[in-house]
Amino acid sequence: MGGLISLPAGLASSCLFSSAASCCSTLLCSACGGLFNCTKSVSTRFAYLFFFILVTIFGWILQNYAHKILDFVPVLKEHCIENNCFAALSVDRLMFGYSAFHLLLALLMIGVSSSSDPRMSVQDGLWPFKLLLLAGFIVGSFFIPNSFFVVYDWISFSGAIIFIVIQLLLLLDFAHNWSENWTDKLKRKEMEVEEGQCNVWLYALLFGTFGMFGISIAMDIVLYVFFAHGSECKLNTFFVTFNLIFCIFFSLGSITPFVQSRNTKASLLPSAVITLYVTYLVWSAIMSEPADANCSGWKSPVASNFSIFMGAAITFIAVSYSTISAATSHETLLGGGGSKVTEALLAEDKEKAKGPEQKVKDEEEESFEDDEKEGPVYNYTYFHVVFMLGAMYMSELISNWSVIKVDDNNNSVAVDSGMVSVWIKIATSWVVILLYIWTLFAPIVFPDREF
Repeated sequence: MGGLISLPAGLASSCLFSSAASCCSTLLCSACGGLFNCTKSVSTRFAYLFFFILVTIFGWILQNYAHKILDFVPVLKEHCIENNCFAALSVDRLMFGYSAFHLLLALLMIGVSSSSDPRMSVQDGLWPFKLLLLAGFIVGSFFIPNSFFVVYDWISFSGAIIFIVIQLLLLLDFAHNWSENWTDKLKRKEMEVEEGQCNVWLYALLFGTFGMFGISIAMDIVLYVFFAHGSECKLNTFFVTFNLIFCIFFSLGSITPFVQSRNTKASLLPSAVITLYVTYLVWSAIMSEPADANCSGWKSPVASNFSIFMGAAITFIAVSYSTISAATSHETLLGGGGSKVTEALLAEDKEKAKGPEQKVKDEEEESFEDDEKEGPVYNYTYFHVVFMLGAMYMSELISNWSVIKVDDNNNSVAVDSGMVSVWIKIATSWVVILLYIWTLFAPIVFPDREF
């Protein structure tokens, strides 16, 4: 217990990480200044993202080494017999502490609408205090009885499902805006380049689109060869075949004249993004099957870690996308909001009309400008809720959607995942397919409505 009690002091001394987070967000803003306007609010959001990534990495470490790192913690060593028990309970506690931290901030930030509100300084500053608070939540979670996490496990499960829905909507929004942005740049470049010159955006579109299709096809081939062979693997064969048929269906449908004449957003690039995502979900689902399954193929820790890495990468992309465009993401989820690409192109035209001296002056004025002088530019509460739900999702992803059970007879803890994670991932892939098909054909079914 002494080691755990001394842990807050170690974490407290790590307050330097708060300065590191601020520096990293500032450096990232400098590096990516050409991609988006990196203001004070964006720098703040990147700092929160930095901590989210660090906590997730630590969660992966606990999933693999908790039985060695935290074998001195009474609530774990007295009730856990197997290594996966140490892993599941440790990851749950870590992510519970992180989720509680963002829940507190979400509640604290309700109703912030003016720059004179002192709570804005909490959102943008006080990093050493917030790091201590986060450390306190995480360390305190290791003093909570295991019976609490039997209940919390289902709360985390529900939060993860909600985050999956948010992630799906953000993914669809990201795919459409990516396609719209690059297509518009392609059309503009075609008007500027002379005959015989190459159009870099054309090659970027082709490489991005067919590159993602190529990766998806490669994953399907691997799944067919190693995990969908023989009569005992009919379920896996169904998963892969069903996914492949619908990917072909919506990919071809997105480029038919009938669809494109009625849906200006339909193109191959979003179809490639969705195809890659749902194929990954099928891959991850099959990799999550119990080790004693007849169709286990060549499963190994490397394959399992690859699935976790891909899931974490997609989550980071979704959270980053939500972080950079928190206000517009909030509108995407709740409805409303205009075309971000159109607004960006109008801003680009306005920027081109400026002279060199005016551009230099604007760059000096906008370098890390305080864009919240008049009030918040994004919804603070929504921002923290996304991170809270994202932590719940990462908890389930890292622990493979494990279910914690306490045996009252011998007071031991058992961890089981079974086929739960498999069906969650497969169901998610089917929902993604249905949502994307809906975005393709909704403008045709309801031509008078704006989508």
